[in-house]
Amino acid sequence: MRAGSSHDQTMQGFAVVNPRSGRGTSEPIVSELVRRGFEPHLVRPQDDIQARVAAAIDGGATVIVVAGGDGTVSAVADVTAPRQVPLVVVPTGTRNHFAVDLGLDPSDPVASLRACLDGEERNVDVGDVDGGIFLNNVSFGIYARAVRDPDYRGGRLTTLGGYARRAMAGHGHRALVSTKLPHDVPSDARVGAIIVSNNAYNFFAAPGSRLRARLDSGELWVYLMGLPRFRRPFPLVQALQEVWTTGSFTLGAWATDEQVVASDCRIPVAEDGEYRHDLSSPYRMTIKPGALRVLLPTRPPRPASLSLRW
Repeated sequence: MRAGSSHDQTMQGFAVVNPRSGRGTSEPIVSELVRRGFEPHLVRPQDDIQARVAAAIDGGATVIVVAGGDGTVSAVADVTAPRQVPLVVVPTGTRNHFAVDLGLDPSDPVASLRACLDGEERNVDVGDVDGGIFLNNVSFGIYARAVRDPDYRGGRLTTLGGYARRAMAGHGHRALVSTKLPHDVPSDARVGAIIVSNNAYNFFAAPGSRLRARLDSGELWVYLMGLPRFRRPFPLVQALQEVWTTGSFTLGAWATDEQVVASDCRIPVAEDGEYRHDLSSPYRMTIKPGALRVLLPTRPPRPASLSLRW
């Protein structure tokens, strides 16, 4: 992330607060926003929050605050990025993947809000899929299908595991997909998911920790999640054992600045954890380096001494 100077404290701001996100911690956030001179808007069902954010910017807003989960943040960033208006992310969702990768603390969203408003401006990358941005990833296959299931929010692992078992046993759907592959990936591979991410992921990071070490590499990363070739009982358990013993469940992972995925029929697609029924093949994803301006806590200077051992 490229650092900039501290933001002007005379900012005129507008805030989008999703009271249904996560644990419903909107009241103290709204109070802090009002105290700081912001106009908070509480999201209601069927709200067009993008239109409200655009209207606020047209009315002179110089910074936008968004309090919510990844879906809410992504929708607001889709407006602020092309207009080059700084964004403050307040992590109040369930997973808060983007906020955590920004280095924010979801356990105290009010403290995160204060630190960001008093912090400094930086630029981070965003991905683009068919003209709209994504902050985390676009996924095809098992995960995207699970996200569409109404039971997913209440039982993520159970729902995801059910679709994974069905796919591995050969009882799910099938599509022929064409996309650019490295030479070492077999063209007849059985793939359960394709994930195209904004910067590189560490899928084996500890739960709740950052999955992406940086958000300014200027690269998309593509991951092919393979399906084991067996039809014995309990295929999901055996797949987990395979991951444990090999340290990987990817058929391939590589960096690129563009990835196009085409299919011979409609396939499940999710963007930043939300099912996208409006996208269709071919799906074109690119990277927009440094396209999103964000306000983040000022980082203390790092110590100048190192411990050298031999």
